[in-house]
Amino acid sequence: ANDVVYYNGSAYIAKTSTTGNLPTSTAHWNNFAAGSGGIWNAGLSLGTAGQVVQVNSGASALEFGTVSSDAVKIAEFSHSGSNVTTIDMDNIFSATYPYYKVIFHDVLHNSTGAQGWIRAIDNNGTTDSSNAYEYALKGRNSDSSDLAGNSTSNNYIQISNDLSSDTEKTSSFIINVFQPYQTSAYKWFAFHNSTYCNNSSGLRYFVGGGAWKNNSTQMRGLTYLGQGTSNIIKQFKAVVYGFKGAY
Repeated sequence: ANDVVYYNGSAYIAKTSTTGNLPTSTAHWNNFAAGSGGIWNAGLSLGTAGQVVQVNSGASALEFGTVSSDAVKIAEFSHSGSNVTTIDMDNIFSATYPYYKVIFHDVLHNSTGAQGWIRAIDNNGTTDSSNAYEYALKGRNSDSSDLAGNSTSNNYIQISNDLSSDTEKTSSFIINVFQPYQTSAYKWFAFHNSTYCNNSSGLRYFVGGGAWKNNSTQMRGLTYLGQGTSNIIKQFKAVVYGFKGAY
């Protein structure tokens, strides 16, 4: 009596002296700590990779579960060591989160004067390169000159211009994406960035917004690309965060 044993990942305490009766026999055993054995005994059953120990919904025992949060890192991307024309960030949007923040950093192109563009990846995994985009951006150079760009019908959204190719002059972007998975309105973007132009050695800052003018198709990802094939990407990193809220 009162001995504690482990069985199938849970702990049981003997109610009375007993031999040959499984711990699941409630006539002989009480459940001492359901599911808790896996915390301190690696030989017992565990949850799956990435899960955490949590109290169950009935607040009566411990269990393994998936972390849930109102703000979650969705994905990371990194490229270096070769020149590419596009960076596809597919399967980063879903119905789980209505608002996303996509952060580009350590961005370099292989030549000066490159624009940074984004396009939508639809729910079939196809990047839309039609004239389905509208955007406007405004910027300022550290030499006090103003910068601007806009289009009501284009095959991309411009988020910057004159990106650097110098290792010490990387560019950073923050892109906010709103309700990418709804199918009754356009998909909206708001962005701001800090870049260095090694044409004029000027620091540049841009703010702007854009829309993928598709009100019937879900957007599940983004493609980043440079202006034309001569301005290809040689370095790129990105991280994507999702935020919960009303859709």
